Amino acid sequence: MKTLSRFTALCVVTLVCGASLYSQQSSAPAAGPKPVKSRLKAAQKSAASPADDAMSTIFRTHRFEQASVSPDGKRVAWVETVIAKSGAPTGDTTIFVADLNNAAAPHRIAAGEHDAIHAEGSVAWSPDSKQIAFLSDAERRGQLQLYLSPAAGGASRKLTSVKGFLQSPAFSPDGKSVAVLFTENMIKAAGPLVAEEHPTGEIKDAFYEQRLAVIDLASGKLRQLSPADTYIYEYDWSPDSKKFVVSSALGNGDNNWWLAELSTLDVDSGLMKRIYKPKLQIAQPQWSPDGSRIAFIEGLMSDEGLTGGDIHAVSSSGGEAENLAPDRKSSPSWFAWTKDSKILFSEYAGGDSAIALLDPPSRRAEPLWRGAERINAGGWGPTLSVAADAKTSAVVPPSPPLLNSGPAPSAHGSNSPIAIPASRPLGARPRASLGKTMATKSRAGSSTPRTSTPRKNTLWSSMSMAAPATPCFPIGPTHTATPFRFPRPAISSFFPIRAAATARAKPSLAAT
Repeated sequence: MKTLSRFTALCVVTLVCGASLYSQQSSAPAAGPKPVKSRLKAAQKSAASPADDAMSTIFRTHRFEQASVSPDGKRVAWVETVIAKSGAPTGDTTIFVADLNNAAAPHRIAAGEHDAIHAEGSVAWSPDSKQIAFLSDAERRGQLQLYLSPAAGGASRKLTSVKGFLQSPAFSPDGKSVAVLFTENMIKAAGPLVAEEHPTGEIKDAFYEQRLAVIDLASGKLRQLSPADTYIYEYDWSPDSKKFVVSSALGNGDNNWWLAELSTLDVDSGLMKRIYKPKLQIAQPQWSPDGSRIAFIEGLMSDEGLTGGDIHAVSSSGGEAENLAPDRKSSPSWFAWTKDSKILFSEYAGGDSAIALLDPPSRRAEPLWRGAERINAGGWGPTLSVAADAKTSAVVPPSPPLLNSGPAPSAHGSNSPIAIPASRPLGARPRASLGKTMATKSRAGSSTPRTSTPRKNTLWSSMSMAAPATPCFPIGPTHTATPFRFPRPAISSFFPIRAAATARAKPSLAAT
């Protein structure tokens, strides 16, 4: 009974205290939404760390997805990402072109109005360097179409009206056609590294085959050339524009890249002939300048696009492949034939990036450059873009992202420094002329202003890898809303830059 009385007393005390507390809270003024938001902001601000600031800076940085030198070596085009004012990536990209021989401001290549932002990229130069083919979803978001634009600037012409996914455009050597990889009725990217959509409803085993298509520039007609049951991964035009070499496999393209074989494909008839069945994976098949051989990289690769192995060559009519550098202690990731039938290639070398020139008959590879940086012109591994005469190249070095352009490599030792002396800006675009419209007009009329936070990454027009006295011209800084100052220490780890560049620093070329 005493226990029950104590329990009852405890309950009464609890109720009285609770009522008193409720009364005090009811009489106090209610906190409005403003104090709550203020407290949340204060908590977030106090919780911020140096890592948060670093991540914010990284996300606000514009990246260069592609760099491409014109065949005549006089211009360079590049593709860069568009970042919203919030710092979030928009998924859109823009194309710019600069003249390497004068200080004129770079100009933008676009499918629609030049003040509108879309997903635009995959630049391909015409053989005469006068036109640029590129992909854009200006007409409908998510649906890329092929466009043609004068390299010097001007209105673009729409070449395709397809439903499906397009990628990898390339002009024929005679300049009369543009080839492209086309996956009909599929508007997103495909491949082993692309996330698949979760199937719903009735699940069917259906494959979308990526085929090689050719667009005739005179008529605008698109013709799918490769067989409907074959997935084409990569291709290259023959020097006479009459054939292709392709890497391909039957069936599901997501599963069979590791089994891809080398074939030739006739442009007129569509006849496909297998010329080489590899022992390992193959990538980047390319015709020799005389059309007699086809070189490619063969090796133990993990996924499509992550290229590595040895450079091989096989007769264009088929046969056994020859390893052109069997004893090389490195892994080539990209290459290009030169006009004198040598092979300029980039490679992974002991954790570094390196560039060398291979003489196929002697199998001798001459080192041109090596550094601890990861360089690329688009893609995963060490790559670069070179002009037709292999005397001008373009590359995007690592953080901070730069775009460099200039004379191509020449032999001066595998560990020689690469100097870019007396850099000069090619021009600045006034903020009012482009930045204002870009900040207010975006896709579908929505406002997606680009970040106004100053950045320290710089855009350069091509990489100088010749003698230390060879100039490399900065195209200008990436998009900032304030005048730019060239960051001397930020890029000195890649190329020593003379301080003369800072004396001529100008406002951003694309201030937005």
